[in-house]
Amino acid sequence: MNKKYNIIYNSHYPWSDIMSRYTNLAITLSKSKHVNKLVFLEPLKRIGDITTFGKAIRNLPRLGRYGEIKKSPFSINTAISPVPFVSRFRYAHAVEKLWEDFTIKRLVNLIPPENRILLVQGATDFRLRLIKQFKKEGYLTIFDWGNLYEKDAAPKIVQNKIAFLCREMASEADIVLAVSPRIAKIALSFNKSTFTFPDAVYKDLIVQKAFSPKNKEVRLENAVVCYYGLMNPVKLAYDIINRVAQKKRKWKFIFIGPQNDPTNSGQKIEGENIEVLPPMDGWSLHAFLREKVDLCFMPYTLGDEVVRASSPLKLYESLSHGMPIVSTDTFDPGDARKLLSFGSSISELVSAMEYELETDCLEKRKERIEYAKKHTWEKRAEELINIIRSVTA
Repeated sequence: MNKKYNIIYNSHYPWSDIMSRYTNLAITLSKSKHVNKLVFLEPLKRIGDITTFGKAIRNLPRLGRYGEIKKSPFSINTAISPVPFVSRFRYAHAVEKLWEDFTIKRLVNLIPPENRILLVQGATDFRLRLIKQFKKEGYLTIFDWGNLYEKDAAPKIVQNKIAFLCREMASEADIVLAVSPRIAKIALSFNKSTFTFPDAVYKDLIVQKAFSPKNKEVRLENAVVCYYGLMNPVKLAYDIINRVAQKKRKWKFIFIGPQNDPTNSGQKIEGENIEVLPPMDGWSLHAFLREKVDLCFMPYTLGDEVVRASSPLKLYESLSHGMPIVSTDTFDPGDARKLLSFGSSISELVSAMEYELETDCLEKRKERIEYAKKHTWEKRAEELINIIRSVTA
């Protein structure tokens, strides 16, 4: 008889960050025939962050239940700190730590006592304590190393602490899931039960039947090029974006997603043929791509170590539509390399775009879609169950 697992999943991002690695994986696992129950715990929240003070007070004595996906053994929970705001006062830190430890004890009782798994993403002291405590409680512990966090924009002292935490969490956990071969190589030094576990796409978003591209002359003359996702000048090469758009003035460049500027650089994506649109929900975005876009553009900052060690969701989502893709030469796409083009300069990127648009055809679109079908979140969930079984065997 096949085991059914009970999973507690904790991430360093709130659930509202939709269409991310952890939300995709959590939802897919919750629907798996191998999972009995999945409880998602958001990061610790503070009274000062909650819009309705009364709601915060009501949730103080317990884990607050924030929502539930219907017809799924899945709940989203949060623990609200009794310390209203971030404080450097050591007694405030002590109270918050006690509250986090109390949360750990309450979490243990949220799911049935058999076949229990803790899955954590993000490097923090709290998640390290989760791994250590839950191992004592008999849980199988999994650290999802989904980002080279230590190379994110942060002071050196913070980067060093995160680097240490990632490695300690990897060594403490029973299993490490590494988003890319680059991270897997680091993790293997600390845990031999490390598995490369890249991102994927929902199978329901994959185009079931490839559609032919526009007439070649039309798409080469008036191409619509699109990037979707977070926009900030640390992750995206704004200068490259603007200069590529200047080179191809008859093309339209559309950028969809939230914007921020963590370093206050003042840089902007701007140009006569550039349009910046607000974020769209997943289904609206994919409908927009199918109907409007000729080519997907991934203009990541050259030399960004975080991107170099990543597995971009956009790669699989763009392939799921069969559309051509051009990216700056940053990340390693593995065996998908033959399905997209790269460039490291303005001229290389423009040439790559022209090549992809000129050679785009129904057969190439079918090939891209077939690749996406092999890399769905549903398949990733099955892979994870198989990993768990192989390790526990």
